[in-house]
Amino acid sequence: MYIIKITRIDYRMETNTEILLKINTDPLLRDEFKDIQRFTKCIFCEPPKKKILVETKSFYVTYDACALLDGHAEIHTKDHIGCSAEVSEEIFDEFVNLKAWLGKLVSDIYGDVSFYEHGRAGHCSMTIDGVICHHFHMHALPFTNDISSRIASDISEPIIIKNEYEILKLYEEYDQYLYFENTQGIKYFFPVNGDIPSHYLRTVIAKSIGRPERADWEHYFSRDAINNFKKAIATKKIGGKI
Repeated sequence: MYIIKITRIDYRMETNTEILLKINTDPLLRDEFKDIQRFTKCIFCEPPKKKILVETKSFYVTYDACALLDGHAEIHTKDHIGCSAEVSEEIFDEFVNLKAWLGKLVSDIYGDVSFYEHGRAGHCSMTIDGVICHHFHMHALPFTNDISSRIASDISEPIIIKNEYEILKLYEEYDQYLYFENTQGIKYFFPVNGDIPSHYLRTVIAKSIGRPERADWEHYFSRDAINNFKKAIATKKIGGKI
């Protein structure tokens, strides 16, 4: 674990604030990883300490325990909300800054970064009691293929947006959605009508990288992927802006 000094940009107030962040790179032990795999409560509300990469006032960035690739992480709110479009305006700048910081972290280490999110469409987490649990989380990973055409063919024609703030307005009109951002930073908003398969985007990506067995996150876990990412971050000692 190490501490970095970063600059947080407030887009609404047009001010910058310096804050300190703890970067968690402590290796995840075998027994600790077993505990992570026990879904007895929402895995995003109270993530295990060693699963947390960084923590801000309103958000966590966590290492994905079911990583599709080394360098796979998730941004999620501390409060239990359903998708990024439900993040309040008061903390949306914090989310946008954190997403930009995470994107730079992943791309600096692995060369590229893509993002994806199921906006209340086709994703669910299951507790041990079988209760369906929606909690916003956006994925970041060094995935280089552009799957936008595949999503358009399966789901709907996308709306290309300039920034994350447009998600808030589009959600009011379309409700459910899928979000995909490719390595060029092109942001696709796909309106969703009706039901789609659970973890649809993960399945498309898993097949795209030639690892279809990783599609179902509830049956695929990787401690090595987490520790490889931690080691890569610790080696580079990356800071940046948030």
